[in-house]
Amino acid sequence: MLKAMLISFIIIALAGPAWATSLGSDEEQFLKDHSQEIILGEVEFPLLENYLENYTFFLVGENQGLAYNTTLQMDLLQFLHQEAGVNYLLLETTPASGEFINRYLETGDEEYLELVISYWRRSQDKFDFFYELREYNQELEEKQGIRVIGADVHGPPRTLISLKYLADLLTEHRIPLELEAYLLPLLSLTRDFSELREDPEHARLAQTEYGAGIPEKLLSETREVVENIHQHWMEDPEPYREFLDQPEKFLRILDNILDAFTMEEKLQEGIEASHKFRSKTAYSNLLEMTRDLEGEKFFGQWEELNSFRSPYREVQWLGAHLDSPESPYSGEVLSIWLLYYDCFQMQPFSPGEDIEFDSTYIARDLDKLVDISKGDLTLFNLIAPDSPFARDMFFFQESPEGSATDYFQYLLLIQNSPPAKPFYQP
Repeated sequence: MLKAMLISFIIIALAGPAWATSLGSDEEQFLKDHSQEIILGEVEFPLLENYLENYTFFLVGENQGLAYNTTLQMDLLQFLHQEAGVNYLLLETTPASGEFINRYLETGDEEYLELVISYWRRSQDKFDFFYELREYNQELEEKQGIRVIGADVHGPPRTLISLKYLADLLTEHRIPLELEAYLLPLLSLTRDFSELREDPEHARLAQTEYGAGIPEKLLSETREVVENIHQHWMEDPEPYREFLDQPEKFLRILDNILDAFTMEEKLQEGIEASHKFRSKTAYSNLLEMTRDLEGEKFFGQWEELNSFRSPYREVQWLGAHLDSPESPYSGEVLSIWLLYYDCFQMQPFSPGEDIEFDSTYIARDLDKLVDISKGDLTLFNLIAPDSPFARDMFFFQESPEGSATDYFQYLLLIQNSPPAKPFYQP
């Protein structure tokens, strides 16, 4: 709790005197009247049923490292697939990682899944989630199965997954002589990465370090090789288009690797600049990747601020981009914000270390929500008729502009969640 209290103090100090309105008796009664207990595994969300046809994107904002998140994600995905026609799961990961997970879903080859989980979520819960998703897909007709889309930007250590995916695309055919000087170094770097993964000690480092135990030299060489390919492509794209079966996908992943290094550089300007670049880039990626999916619907469970439909703390997060007036999906985003109380969270780079966790660092009136909650998971509908939450700002420690429903239409309070389990056990 000490960590959460410290974060809360910093936020309040920076926020100044602007506060969201506290819940009164009328608001509490509204929440009581428009809430339901969620039983994990039952796939029942009646509070959502009357609103499904109005939206294209269903976004959930979570904090990572809590076990209930993953079970809830599967329940919501199955419900939205069955009731709203959602066929695509948006992942907070890169396009290449999304493609590898799709390969796993199609083939059952766990090497694809292990490759991604090792450097991304690092939890056994997430590995089990995709195992369950494959089983769910196996029960459906092939064309009805759920596919995933990775549209995010990750830091340079995780770009080596993208490098491997590019190499897989290259090995489908013999590389033309005129492209060897650019593409053979990429294959060489991929072999270096494969050798690194064979080191038994590397699995532990991948779990405990942001850099995943990857030598800086390997990352710098990756940037240089990808920049050379990208520059040559821009100067003379035709040889690549003639050689590659999926040239646009290859170029997208090249761009994604370079974006990762740019995002890292943005950190020198401050975390806000990095967040702005990442969110805008993820939005651009998503627009490109959904361009030919007209009429489809999408579900994504990302870190909490990405679910907000309006800018927050001077950053236009993914949900705010999707719901902005300039977006083709404006007005088509439904957001559910997860709040936590009396939970435990797995620390991302300390397997086996868990901390007490709640949402007091960002949210107020948690105690009042707990008092009117109906179980360990309680869903609250904020957009029912005559909602006070459409008129004023509630729930935030500091008060952004607008009303609560400008940011999210539902709250889901989670209590007593155990921590996620690390992928590599300590």
